[in-house]
Amino acid sequence: MNNYKDQHTTLPYLMLENAIEFIEFAKIVFNAETKSLNIASDNRTVLSAEIKVGHSMLLLSEAADKYGKAVGNFFIYVGDADETFQRAIFHGSFVVTEVADMDYGRCGGIQDPFGNTWWLTSTT
Repeated sequence: MNNYKDQHTTLPYLMLENAIEFIEFAKIVFNAETKSLNIASDNRTVLSAEIKVGHSMLLLSEAADKYGKAVGNFFIYVGDADETFQRAIFHGSFVVTEVADMDYGRCGGIQDPFGNTWWLTSTT
């Protein structure tokens, strides 16, 4: 894992079931980039990973009995909330709230197939 101490004070750290599939989901839906990926000898279990979504880093690993599952809630700025919402639904997400005009932009909520909730927001 990289040292982000001088760049970020707080970093989300997710412990997910099917972490490798989450990484692929994040690439497809949010154009995430894999910055590091440490896989166990079974070629499936994510021991640790770092992905970049826009300007933000997410740290993650496979959920283990020792620590349990830890999912998150994210407010995320995207280029087009409606388009990202539809892409997320197509790739297995569930509707939390439909996209609607708010005083801060267009926003809608989805829960991804891994248990995370994303508040997709665009300002144009």
